[in-house]
Amino acid sequence: GMRIPREVKPLRFKNVNEGMFLAGVVKEVREAEALVSLPNNLTGWVEVDHVSDELNELIESTLEDDEADAPALSDYLWPGKLVRCVVLSTATVSGKKSGSHKHVAVSLKPSLCNSGLSLGSVHAGLAV
Repeated sequence: GMRIPREVKPLRFKNVNEGMFLAGVVKEVREAEALVSLPNNLTGWVEVDHVSDELNELIESTLEDDEADAPALSDYLWPGKLVRCVVLSTATVSGKKSGSHKHVAVSLKPSLCNSGLSLGSVHAGLAV
């Protein structure tokens, strides 16, 4: 049968790596990016072009059509929405005022998030 680990280690920034699948909750939606709450008080950043393939196609078609309004990110994401994401990169960014903060770039695109999803790759302790 499936072995269940005795203890689930909390997710720490240093253990977050590229390609890891995580569950998150949208925290804030801005014009071209969104913030996602990840486990253990980490925050993921989603750029507008990593929300969905459908949204990207809409944005591209509105760029070609001067009359069309660009789709709003808030039509796709809203605070409290549960999302499945894949880590694109991590960095420790040092700011002048706030000191260093941990930057986790994530993608919500189903084409990326569903590609490798198996039971073993979902981080233990996450509700997906």
